Amino acid sequence: GRDAVRATFERILSSGQLLLGIINDILDFSKIEAGKLGIEAIPVDLGRVIGDTLALMEERAAAKGLALRLHRAPSLPAACLGDPLRIGQVLVNLLSNAIKFTDHGSVTLWAGTEDGELVLRVSDTGIGMNREEIDKVFAPFEQADNSTTRKFGGTGLGLTITRRIVELMGGTLQVDSTPGVGSSFEVRLPCVVAAAAPTDVVEAPQGAPGSRLAGLRVLVAEDNEINRLVLEEHLQSEGAVVTLTCNGQEALDCLYARGRDAFDVVLMDVQMPVMDGYAATRNIHGQMPDLPVIGQTAHAFEEERANCMAAGMVDHLAKPIDHDRLVAVILRHVPMAQGKG
Repeated sequence: GRDAVRATFERILSSGQLLLGIINDILDFSKIEAGKLGIEAIPVDLGRVIGDTLALMEERAAAKGLALRLHRAPSLPAACLGDPLRIGQVLVNLLSNAIKFTDHGSVTLWAGTEDGELVLRVSDTGIGMNREEIDKVFAPFEQADNSTTRKFGGTGLGLTITRRIVELMGGTLQVDSTPGVGSSFEVRLPCVVAAAAPTDVVEAPQGAPGSRLAGLRVLVAEDNEINRLVLEEHLQSEGAVVTLTCNGQEALDCLYARGRDAFDVVLMDVQMPVMDGYAATRNIHGQMPDLPVIGQTAHAFEEERANCMAAGMVDHLAKPIDHDRLVAVILRHVPMAQGKG
C-alpha cells in the first residue's frame, strides 16, 4: 500500500542523500585544493545550527540504539560571526563519523567557549584509534584501514575536508582517542560574539503547514522520476495544483499551449536532457518576463546560484529540497500566494 511505497521512497532518498554527501565531499575537496572554497563571516545562530545538525543525526543514532547527547555550556554565545553552512558541515561530518564508528553507548556534542574560542567537541564510545590510525585518518582517501571503507562506506575524505574547512575558518581540529574506548574530536574556532542574527522572515512560511500554497498553480520541470514524485507530494500536501513535465522543452510546450496565465510559478531543474533548465528559463524570461522561475540545483555552490540568476531565474533551491524552504521560496516570489484559496 501507500506506506510501503513511502518507505521505499524514503530508503531511496536516504541513499541519494548519502551519495550526494559523497559527491559534495569530493567537490569540496577539489575546491579546497584549488583555494576556491569561500568562507562567510555573518552572524551565526549557534543554537539553531547545532539543533538542526542534531535533528539531522537523530535518526542515524536511534537506528543504532545510540544516545545522542548535547551538552550546551552556559558560555555558548547566542551568535558569533562565522559561516553557518560550514560550521554545520563540520558538525555533520564529525557526528556522522562518531555514529558510524560507535556500536553501543553514546555520541555527545559539547558546545561552549574556552579562552575566548568557540569549542565544539564530539566524543563517542566507539572503536577508537591508536596513534598511527589517528595520523592516517586525516590523509585524503585513507581510512584507518582499507577494510573500514568496505565496512562503513564513505570516501575517506570526511575528516580531511573537515580539518581543511576548520583551518580555512581560522581554527584547529584535534583528536584524542583510545582503541576500544572511544574518540573525541575537538574543533576550536575564533569566536567573535555577534548580535543575534535577525530572524529571517522568509524561512518561516506564513500559515499552518498543509495549506500554505492553497490554489497555487505550479509547473514543475524535473527529469528524475523520484524527484518529481517528491516535489509533487510536497506541493500537493500544501494545497498547490501541480503540473509535471520531464524536461525544459516539455515545460515550454506546456506553457505555450496553456498560456502565461495558467501558472503562478515554475520550478525548473537545471540539468535535464533535450533542453536544460537554463535554456528553458531564458526562453520563458524572453516571452513571459513576469512569470517567476525558481531553479533547482544539485549543489548550493555560489556559481550555480549565479548561473541561475544569469538565466533569469528569481531564486534557486539546492537539493535535496527541504519542504519548508520550498514553501518559503515560493511564497517569497509569488505575489499574493496566500490570497489564492
